[in-house]
Amino acid sequence: MKSLMLIGGLILIAGCEPVPPQTPVQQAANQWAGANVALTQCAPYIGGFSDAQALKEERERDLERARSLGATDAMFSEATTLVTSQLNGAIILVGARDACSMFVSALGAA
Repeated sequence: MKSLMLIGGLILIAGCEPVPPQTPVQQAANQWAGANVALTQCAPYIGGFSDAQALKEERERDLERARSLGATDAMFSEATTLVTSQLNGAIILVGARDACSMFVSALGAA
């Protein structure tokens, strides 16, 4: 039920504010921001030490990739704001544990 509420809420949010097509550099910056936000806001829900280490390593790879594509500090800041607001919206709808679980799973699938 919570998953359906989250999906419904995300569709509602997406319907209100369409996301423009993203360039590869924006996608890379968003991927870095996702890992960074997950590490800071979802730490209790990531899993064990090895899972947190793997996410930190992924965040570093994402940073290198985004920088190699030309990402700027402003792009990272914008991506962090976007990802944080998306996660916070999900937390309001389904709670921190479920939102973080879905958020980290989505990062792994990206």
